[in-house]
Amino acid sequence: LVTKPSQRELFKLNVKILKNVLKIDPTTLPPPHPHVAILRKMLNIKSTLIDCYKDYISAVADENKNKSEEKIRGLCLDASFNANWSHLASPDGTDADPLIMAQDYLESWKTDIQVSDIRVSDMTAQVVLGNKKEAQCLKIKLTTLNSIYKISSVQLCSKTP
Repeated sequence: LVTKPSQRELFKLNVKILKNVLKIDPTTLPPPHPHVAILRKMLNIKSTLIDCYKDYISAVADENKNKSEEKIRGLCLDASFNANWSHLASPDGTDADPLIMAQDYLESWKTDIQVSDIRVSDMTAQVVLGNKKEAQCLKIKLTTLNSIYKISSVQLCSKTP
């Protein structure tokens, strides 16, 4: 049985390679460029949003959806957004789902999820659910809690890409 090494083990291995193979003292290396941290945050935001929307839409499609939807909302939404869920679900009487901004999902939304226009500075991103014919464009606002990204609000985009 082969196991994947942990991040700590990989770090130790990289230090060992730097010292023993390349004969470089790791303490003399410059710190990573600031853009590396921003790129990492952007990748984390993108993967968080894709995972949340894939899991949520799969749960919505499932007949036993209530328990799994609640669990996913707990993982993906910040506390305030989750606490106001029932109010957000029907402020105008349409029963639109606050996370997808629609009464129901379309089949292409299950597999076709695009994340773009990620802005780390104001913690926003754009999510497009579905193919070009069935696209639902959402503007997402995020917060962080213990370095974990959570969705704090969802709005329809002003124009579909």
